[in-house]
Amino acid sequence: PRTEVILVESSDSVGPLRSKGMAECCINPVAPALANALQDATGSRFRSLPLTPERIYSGLNR
Repeated sequence: PRTEVILVESSDSVGPLRSKGMAECCINPVAPALANALQDATGSRFRSLPLTPERIYSGLNR
């Protein structure tokens, strides 16, 4: 499935540069979850990113 990450800027002044330390933690598990789903569906292990159509097609032929 196609995924899209949208970063929302905020005017909160919580930390330096108006940043929050845990903002990215929800994005981290997406790529491994997709790679594991592809392994379950195809039987091929995908160990590098990005998961391009070419790499997925190549994995189907292993």
